[in-house]
Amino acid sequence: MGDALRVAIVGYGLAVAPVERAFLAHGGFDIRACVDPSQLARHQFEEKFGSGAYDSMDRMLDDVEPDVVYVATPTRTHHDLSVQALATGASVLVEKPIALDLDEAVHMIAEARRHDGVLMVNHKRSADREVLAMRAAIRRGDIGTPRWTSRLHFSDWMYRWRAAEERDPAVGGVVLRQGAHEFDILRGLLPSAPVRLRGWVGDLADELPGEGAYSAWIECSDGSMATSVYSGYDRFRSDELTAGLLPPGLIGATHRTYRQHMQAGADEYRLKQTVGHPRAPELLEDLYGFSFAMCGAGDVRTAPNGSAWVYGRSGRRRVTVDGPAGTDLIVAELHEAIRHGTAPAHDGSWGLACLELCVAVRESAMVGEAVQLQHQAFTADGFLTDDAPLRSLEH
Repeated sequence: MGDALRVAIVGYGLAVAPVERAFLAHGGFDIRACVDPSQLARHQFEEKFGSGAYDSMDRMLDDVEPDVVYVATPTRTHHDLSVQALATGASVLVEKPIALDLDEAVHMIAEARRHDGVLMVNHKRSADREVLAMRAAIRRGDIGTPRWTSRLHFSDWMYRWRAAEERDPAVGGVVLRQGAHEFDILRGLLPSAPVRLRGWVGDLADELPGEGAYSAWIECSDGSMATSVYSGYDRFRSDELTAGLLPPGLIGATHRTYRQHMQAGADEYRLKQTVGHPRAPELLEDLYGFSFAMCGAGDVRTAPNGSAWVYGRSGRRRVTVDGPAGTDLIVAELHEAIRHGTAPAHDGSWGLACLELCVAVRESAMVGEAVQLQHQAFTADGFLTDDAPLRSLEH
């Protein structure tokens, strides 16, 4: 592998697959080790890579001396594991959200600076190809600056198999786990930094008490506005905004499957580990929610197959951009930051800003009024300045 960066993966679960594939496809990384308490996970790693599976973070760091540690463990462990890795001189890519609270995130950023390491967060949704296409259409300039930007995402999240802590607002919940994606996308589209947020949290199902929906109204520094609405209750699906109406039999199918298994006494966590989410392939989302920007002289929205529809007085056109996107872009950004000192867009400050928006939703819902935002540093570095040429697909 020559001078490829040595990578250790901490937490070798199902969620690592996209990042692992991106590391392997890039060519500038050499996956050397994993750390996981599960013997099965360690066995799976060794079957694929031959060796390098550890049950101890300390021993792995001593033996492997990785250049990059990818932290893909539960959110409550992100801070301690990232700080431990940074202290050895390694750079860190940590899963979203960056941490459980703002103080942890601030400390992680400070430790990365102290040890001269790169800290990035796997906020891949702002790098989805359709979001990049929207950004490129806005940067082109002929539809003006966004004045109102909206995210709508209605899914079946609450009724997919979950570990107990995934739904627990103390360490997970819809606002933290899904809001991290939603606000990442919004920040990739907004023309200026958010300054104030008004939030609401919904608890709408007796069988699964706790937050299953939220909405946020956001004011930005240039006077523009943004909204984010999310529901995980498997009712209306935002796929219908782009892919057409679902067949009636598929509406609520995940919910029904979940209830049947729970009534039969199934082990939800075991099902998650062995059979995946309880939904038919036909229910896989055509897009990750729905994004829309009302601009000064036109509008733009996400469209299927990594594209965006652009609307103006001269008509409508569908466009896309080429080049890396999603997890591939995140991994490329990490490599550039480590090897060439390029400031990454999805750094610790980006992760902190996304986390603050999640925290603000809950705080605003609790106090019943808007809250001021303090950590919304607005950057145009990295992928955000790429003037990717638009490629027209159809009118």
